[in-house]
Amino acid sequence: MEARLYVVHGSHPCATVARALELKGVPYRTVELPPPLHAAIQRARFGARTVPGLRLDGERVQGSRAILRRLDELHRPLAVLAARSMAPVQRRLNRATDNALAADLRDLPAHIDLVDAWIADGVLGGEPPNAADLQIAPSVRLLMTIGDVRPLVAGRRAEELALRLFPDWPGDAPAGILPLRAPAPA
Repeated sequence: MEARLYVVHGSHPCATVARALELKGVPYRTVELPPPLHAAIQRARFGARTVPGLRLDGERVQGSRAILRRLDELHRPLAVLAARSMAPVQRRLNRATDNALAADLRDLPAHIDLVDAWIADGVLGGEPPNAADLQIAPSVRLLMTIGDVRPLVAGRRAEELALRLFPDWPGDAPAGILPLRAPAPA
C-alpha cells in the first residue's frame, strides 16, 4: 500500500493522522506544504483547501476524521474511531477578539479539568489510543507550546497523555506573547 500524507508543519489534525498511520503500521511518506500556499495546492489536489490530505493507492481522502474512518475500514485490527456514531458537531464562527481571548483563557482550566476527568474515567488514555485520544491529545500538546498557558497544563493528566502520544512537537511561543494575562493554574 502506498500512502502519502499532505501536511502543514505544526497542524494538530495532521499529527493526529500521522500517529494513526503509525499505530496501524501503515508506511507513508509525508509531503509538507508551506502555509498559506497549502490552500491552493490542497484545493487543486483534493478539491478543498484544508490539511491533512491522504493519498492511499491513488484514492484521495481529506480531513482527519474522514481519514481515520477510511483507515479503520482498511485496517480493522486497531479501530481508532468509536463504533457508535458521534453526535453531529455544531460549527461556530471563530471570533478572534481580545474579549474572546480573555473568555477562552478564563475557561481553559475548566476544559483541562474535563480532559483530566475523561482520563480518570477511562474515556481517554487507554491502550491502544482511540480516536478521542488522537484528537484531544494533540490539541493539548499544541496548547503546551504557548508559554502563557503552559502552566495551566503542567503536572496534569492531560499533559501526561499529550506527552505520551506526541512526545515531539514543533514550536515554542514564549510567555508574554498574549495581549492578556493567562489565569493562574488551579
